Amino acid sequence: SFVDLFEYVFRLNEMQMINEVVWKRWKVFIETIMTIPKFRIIWDKTKELRPDKGFEEFIDSNTS
Repeated sequence: SFVDLFEYVFRLNEMQMINEVVWKRWKVFIETIMTIPKFRIIWDKTKELRPDKGFEEFIDSNTS
């Protein structure tokens, strides 16, 4: 799923394993995708199932 991919890239950024420019592109992409109502609905229904609360906070703070 897209959300799994987003979480993977988020973790790579946390571990400083991707370039800052690449991360900024991903961040904009994530923010854009999460404006699509279907993605937002799925996120709101499944976010509690994710163990990484940092990722949950990232998505919620950047896409509200």
